Formats: sequence, C-alpha cells, structure tokens
Amino acid sequence: MKIYENENMLGCYLLKYGPDLLLVQYRDFNPQRQKEAINLDEWTEITEPKE
Repeated sequence: MKIYENENMLGCYLLKYGPDLLLVQYRDFNPQRQKEAINLDEWTEITEPKE
C-alpha cells in the first residue's frame, strides 16, 4: 500500500493499493471540494512516517 498527500487538499490522504484508490479524510475536510477526478500526479507519496 502507498500513501499520498496533496498540499492542495489539506485534510486528507490518498491510499493506493494495486489499482484501487481510497480518499481518507481527517480533521475538517469538506468532501464537496473534491469535484474532479483524482489526478495521482498532484499527490506526493509519503515514504517516511511523520512525527
């Protein structure tokens, strides 16, 4: 599984497992802001855990 973050979509992570994508929200994320398809090129893979 790979985990991605996007500075344009603060408040959520994108999880990728094989061909499947799952958008995970936390804090005060408003899902109505996500009106377009997810473009994986806009996301950065997290390779090191955050403190």
